Amino acid sequence: ARGLRSLFSSKPSDKDVQRVKRLGTLAVRILRSVYAADGPIDTEEARTVAALISALGLPEAESATLAAEPPKSVETLDVYGEIEPGIVKGLVRGAWHAAAADSLDAREESVVRNVGTKLGMAPDAVESARADVLARVENLRMTGLAAVDAIRFVLADSQDKLAERLATIAATLLIPRRYREEALTQIRHAAPVRSEEHTS
Repeated sequence: ARGLRSLFSSKPSDKDVQRVKRLGTLAVRILRSVYAADGPIDTEEARTVAALISALGLPEAESATLAAEPPKSVETLDVYGEIEPGIVKGLVRGAWHAAAADSLDAREESVVRNVGTKLGMAPDAVESARADVLARVENLRMTGLAAVDAIRFVLADSQDKLAERLATIAATLLIPRRYREEALTQIRHAAPVRSEEHTS
């Protein structure tokens, strides 16, 4: 909601609404294209798409129409009107993040590079965004693992499996999918927590 939705004021003009609709629809279609590149969209991916649509704050009928759209190939995406460089960068970075969160598939990479081309982003800028996102995913892994361990350490003496439940929720929300099983396995098997492991 901090992204495209932030374009709204308390009383958005028709121009603002149309701008959010245009850019938001493009963002949703790009996200779907990336997710569908390596196979059918799964439950978690569909939930992420639904969350993005909700964050746009569009009228209910328009949100429902957008939610019901099937994935489109990136070649058929309509890109029209002027798009600010910051929005272009955000769209490409978001596409890379969607691709990298589980595992970076060559088909997904091809989609993201095609998105960059369609949006008029220089190839070296697309590759720079890729490198930045991969570094961010690694940072999210370490941050998420530290948060999970902190929850398990602080609540180690709880008697109602509170630590397990909260740690599982934290792992699901914070850790990219490609690394999540690492934390979930430790939670399921109640592996010992080394409190000094993440202090550096």
